[in-house]
Amino acid sequence: MASRIPRSFLFICGLSILVVSCSNQIKPSDFTRLIDQDRFEDFHQEISVGEIAYQFKAVPFQYQIVNEFRSDSIEKKLFQKSAEEMSGAQYYRLRLMKQSKDQDILMSFMSSESDYYDRVKYYNEALKDDVILIEGSDTLQPQLYQFVPMYGVVPYADFLFAFEESGFRDIRKLIYYDRVFNDTILEFEFDYQCFLELPEIIVY
Repeated sequence: MASRIPRSFLFICGLSILVVSCSNQIKPSDFTRLIDQDRFEDFHQEISVGEIAYQFKAVPFQYQIVNEFRSDSIEKKLFQKSAEEMSGAQYYRLRLMKQSKDQDILMSFMSSESDYYDRVKYYNEALKDDVILIEGSDTLQPQLYQFVPMYGVVPYADFLFAFEESGFRDIRKLIYYDRVFNDTILEFEFDYQCFLELPEIIVY
């Protein structure tokens, strides 16, 4: 359910993953397609406030590895090496866009040209301070953060966050404060079990 309070918007939604037996194996390209299919709410959640759509995506570290190699023939030792390096973090992608998708989000609803440059500066330097992950009584800040301006090539802006993987085995709350467009707080709940029930990727 969602509720609205003055100057803020709170939305809590569950993220449940397609339950797959650990014995099931799929090709790297099929794993990527599984995660990328927006119609599956297992990995994608979208909240709209006014004309802005906020999309959050839980990104398993295996997805990051597969995208790095971009091949269905990944050597087992190389995959394992990358897994050892990346499994210590949990990854999330935020995508911001207008619901109409008719304009670069960074250029939307500007009062002056300087707004654009202020936004780019904020998203490059300070957005990471407006996203936290709550695990029980612990609050985590992003360890890594990336924003790549697309300069109007696409109508959306993407941000990647990496938090420490603590192994916390309960609900994880990802909270984002949008101070640019809606003065809005968004909250998502992620079930740790979801990340344990992914299919196994075939490697050689």
